[in-house]
Amino acid sequence: MSKPILGLIILLPAIGAAQSGWTRTHGTGYARFSFSTLGSSSFYTPFGNKISSARYRDFTGSFYSEYGITDDWTASVNFPFLRNHRLDSTSSLTAVGDAVVGIRRRLVRGKTPLALAVDFGLPVGDSQGTVSIRDLPDGTFRLPTGDGEFNTRVSLYTSRAFREGKSVVSGGGGYNFRTRGFTDEFSYTASYGQRLSRSVSISATLTGLEPARAADASRAVGFGVGEGVAFLGIGGEAQYRINKRHSVSAAYYKPLRGKNLLAGGVLVFGFGIAF
Repeated sequence: MSKPILGLIILLPAIGAAQSGWTRTHGTGYARFSFSTLGSSSFYTPFGNKISSARYRDFTGSFYSEYGITDDWTASVNFPFLRNHRLDSTSSLTAVGDAVVGIRRRLVRGKTPLALAVDFGLPVGDSQGTVSIRDLPDGTFRLPTGDGEFNTRVSLYTSRAFREGKSVVSGGGGYNFRTRGFTDEFSYTASYGQRLSRSVSISATLTGLEPARAADASRAVGFGVGEGVAFLGIGGEAQYRINKRHSVSAAYYKPLRGKNLLAGGVLVFGFGIAF
């Protein structure tokens, strides 16, 4: 017996991804390993109601990197190389997640740069994710780590630094062109960063996602696919620079409202390397 589940997803921005108007200087780069954890016993339904469910647990390890091809062009990759998740009532599944490769082009220089980003979602995760249901002979459940679709997100970002670079404001939005009949999406983000000392900085982020049109409710949707997802979420991060090249960070992200979305917050720890 197989049981489907609505397309619930975790609110987790691309940790380390530069959603700003700046691009990398030619020949320089940045890499970040991050590990996130989540435990939630509630989720937002397709109508936006928050209800209780079997407890869900997720552990994800991700790698993000970006490199300055020229002063105006930056390439990036974001790859969840390990994802382990389960419900308390099921066995666990461990697999890679869907990867994202992208390119960012600075369109406007100066104090308020503007950049165009194009990101390609690659369906390398497990789009089936079949696990067994405990205490139910032959019972199965879907906990995929990918949605099985190629997608292309086109975004514009701008930024501005103040107080000799100690304060930074960034914002932008994008449109996600999806395939396989999934509904396209609008996304938006705004962030504020503050350097408290030579080694310590903090930031706050507001991010949102909305379907471009009404989702197709007749489609069979698996866990993690995200058809018809909508949310408004907040997050905060603290970063400590060990030296000029290495840094560590801790962050927390949580949805304020949502549809087809896990309601729990995500705790993220990262280790960054500049090169």
